[in-house]
Amino acid sequence: MRNISLRTRLLAGFLLPVLVLVALAYGTIVQTRRLGAEFDTVAAYDLALVSALDEVKFYGARVISSTNELILDHAIGREDLVDSVDIEAGGETTQIDSARDSMWAAFRRYEELVTNNDRVANSANNVDMSAEIESAAQELVGDSARIIELKDSEADLWDILGRRSTFEQAEIAFLSTIDQALGYEMQELSTRRANVNDGIDRALRTETLLSIAAILMIMAVSNIIYRSIHEPLAKLNATATAYSRGNLDARTGITGSDELGEVARTFDHMARELEISINELEAQTIDAVLAREQAERSDRVKSQFLASVSHELRTPLNAVLNFTQFVSSGMMGDVNERQVDALTKVYNSGAHLLDVINDVLDISKIEADSLQLFVESDINLNKELSLVVDSAETALRGKPVRLNVDIPEDLPPIMGDRQRIRQIMLNLIGNACKFTDEGEVTLKVEQVDNNVVFTIRDTGPGIAQDEQETLYDPFQQGMAGLRHGGTGLGLPICKRLVEAHGGTISFESTPGKGTTFYVSLPIRSTVLEPLQA
Repeated sequence: MRNISLRTRLLAGFLLPVLVLVALAYGTIVQTRRLGAEFDTVAAYDLALVSALDEVKFYGARVISSTNELILDHAIGREDLVDSVDIEAGGETTQIDSARDSMWAAFRRYEELVTNNDRVANSANNVDMSAEIESAAQELVGDSARIIELKDSEADLWDILGRRSTFEQAEIAFLSTIDQALGYEMQELSTRRANVNDGIDRALRTETLLSIAAILMIMAVSNIIYRSIHEPLAKLNATATAYSRGNLDARTGITGSDELGEVARTFDHMARELEISINELEAQTIDAVLAREQAERSDRVKSQFLASVSHELRTPLNAVLNFTQFVSSGMMGDVNERQVDALTKVYNSGAHLLDVINDVLDISKIEADSLQLFVESDINLNKELSLVVDSAETALRGKPVRLNVDIPEDLPPIMGDRQRIRQIMLNLIGNACKFTDEGEVTLKVEQVDNNVVFTIRDTGPGIAQDEQETLYDPFQQGMAGLRHGGTGLGLPICKRLVEAHGGTISFESTPGKGTTFYVSLPIRSTVLEPLQA
């Protein structure tokens, strides 16, 4: 070491930190450029995916809205009032076809982006999401096409409304799948942006620390070198701090053409790109909120529509039933046995239709949160249950089914809506009688603490395991329900009426052996208030 001249050692001591500094600056520039290029590439890919998904969702929503408008037009007969311009334009059917084609075109762009970008880390997940979106879209388009076929074949409105419930499920699944895919892409973009920021921050911290060490080593050599390195670094550090605090409007203000100037320009460019990306994400968030509000408005309109239609149908239907009874009883002239039999069938069919309309009206009021209970504080359960037992005996007449009744005579008076409690029991015991072809149906009532517990047990076909999860969903029916008819509204209404009284409802079922329902109602409910006299 002593054999080396002082000049050589000083020169070596000067050149070594300088070379280290230059190498570090170059490495930082390369790393920053690489991270920036990677972010630009993947961000452009993600934004293209998001754009394609937005188009799929937009045109899918067009299919949904046009299909719903087609159903509404058919329901209220508005399609007979359209002018010639609307006819030449093709109406909702043409709009549905156009929206469907545009939706599939957007989906193909999304699918091509997914399949042609294997270098992206989440490509496998994107392929899975693409398959889920395609499946949901096919289900949506298929249900829409079936509704159009029903409408073109002049099918009954109730058939179309029945298909509408299936279409609604496909609609929910489609929008949910699209929103899930959009959320995933937003999360991936955010994660990659965070990774790029972390990489740049690490590179800057390392460069800053080593640069300061190098500056300290060569401080005695030249004050100019110190200022030429320290001041740009201070600006970069201040800008990086501003970025870390969320201020993306900050700029380095460095205009030099050296390595530090290149880093500064990369910083400024990165800030602009991040600001654009964040603005786009905020816009997409606003779109998602608007879409959710639109969906909620659509649900309210649906409930109002069902309630209005049900109410308007009940009045003329009651008149039909009354006049049918008048004619059948001979009040409006003599009728023979065949006429009486035909009128009886008309009355029974009308009564069944009135029950269906009442169920639809009830579920509409429940979903609109406008169901009103007429609460009494001293309902005689024994009297109400005697009517339920009479109904069950009538339903089982002619069947090899035994009715077992275990009702204590000293049941306490209960608080609640007399008609709704009777409706709950009639529905549950009616289902048990309807689905039981042989064996027995049991109705047991007992007081347990401050509650009255009703147990309805049958030996019918039972409920399949995969049908039990949706048993309380409106318009959902299992295989047994489809064979025996019905609307799929009885149990959902029962559950909501029981809960409105502050009670609980549950069931146990074994396929092939039968089903048992348990209803517990409080004797003095804390959620009800009796009507004032």
